[in-house]
Amino acid sequence: MKKLFLRLKSGFTLIELLVVISIIAILAAVLVPAVSDALMNGKMTGTLSNGKQIFTAAFSKNLDSAVVASTSAGWPDYNTYTASGCSGFFTNLVGSGTLKVDYSFFGIANYIFKGTNAAGFMATKGVANGWNALADLTDSDPDQIPFLWTKNLKMITINDGLPAGKPSSKLAAKDAQGNPAPYADKGVITVYKGGAAIKYKPDQLDSNFCTAIGTSQATNKVLLAK
Repeated sequence: MKKLFLRLKSGFTLIELLVVISIIAILAAVLVPAVSDALMNGKMTGTLSNGKQIFTAAFSKNLDSAVVASTSAGWPDYNTYTASGCSGFFTNLVGSGTLKVDYSFFGIANYIFKGTNAAGFMATKGVANGWNALADLTDSDPDQIPFLWTKNLKMITINDGLPAGKPSSKLAAKDAQGNPAPYADKGVITVYKGGAAIKYKPDQLDSNFCTAIGTSQATNKVLLAK
């Protein structure tokens, strides 16, 4: 009887068990968001690196085109890609060998086309491509004009597909076609014509985000990941 009493006494009481559960719940509430944010930041850093590589390929192709006086410029033009969006421009970079990647490279988060088949990528481009791009860039456009941005940022557009001088006030869970947008309201990756690539948090977006688009120099039009 004495041994049984000692064995029962050495176990947890109900109150002690509830205290332990409460502590675990508090730790989980603190740690889970921190771990989630760290994972998100890691993914966004990878996307930022990919954006830099896309810019480098486009810039390189643009230089080559200028040297050989080719009509196939490195920067996308609106007349060529208005129907296929920036996805069509990306298939041109890959098909020409300027950017040596498979098409999962243009996907973000869970929205990825895995493979090297251009037709398959284009058939699913709404969810296989996580980027929007700006067309009709010229050498005279300012370096601070955005060239690429993740499609959770909705640009305000004005006449003839021209973007206004600022983004919409919110990052969105859906893109312009209603497809899921990568990163939703967590942040946006932007690559500028000058080559700078920046990861913005929602509270860092303001009316000065892309004021260069509103200058008299710029006549650029948005190519969507549609």
